[in-house]
Amino acid sequence: MFVFESVIYTIICLYFWLVSDQWKYLQIPNIVLSLFGVAFLLYMPESPRFLVSAKRYDEAREVFKWMGIRNGLP
Repeated sequence: MFVFESVIYTIICLYFWLVSDQWKYLQIPNIVLSLFGVAFLLYMPESPRFLVSAKRYDEAREVFKWMGIRNGLP
């Protein structure tokens, strides 16, 4: 299944590279959204579930406080 998907992806890439003159303009939104996603991942805290399972309770409490503030709780 993965081989089939990679072949299709390769054909699509070849089309955009060889046939279409407008492929660069189509990729700009993808690149911008990908950069936003990476920036979001860098600043996103770890989940409280992971922190509790790693016995990092103080950090889990801080994340819960942050989540409460973001959701409008006092």
